[in-house]
Amino acid sequence: MRANLAMLLGCCALALTSSAAMSRVVESGYGQITDFDHYAGDTLVFLENNPPECDQGFWMRPNQAQFKAHLVEIERAIHSHARVKITGDDQLRWSQTQDKRCRLESITMEEVSQPITPST
Repeated sequence: MRANLAMLLGCCALALTSSAAMSRVVESGYGQITDFDHYAGDTLVFLENNPPECDQGFWMRPNQAQFKAHLVEIERAIHSHARVKITGDDQLRWSQTQDKRCRLESITMEEVSQPITPST
């Protein structure tokens, strides 16, 4: 009975470890987009403060879910000079290079309160 329990716990631990290794979420702090480029059909995004795990920025591909919505947010942020936070997967590196460029999973624009204008 103890041997079966030990084996079951070992299998569970192995399953959790391998699923965690398959995808690791990395989140940047809020920062402005410093560069935005297209290469080989992919879109590349660079922040002023890329996290160390994704120090060469983020990438996304047109067949990726939410690609168009992410692209709209990126363009909106660039034109309004807004700060964004990007969440990426550091296990899905861009295949065009060997550097630390993570697949973009989500992008959030920083909420900025509107200044109150004094009444005259």
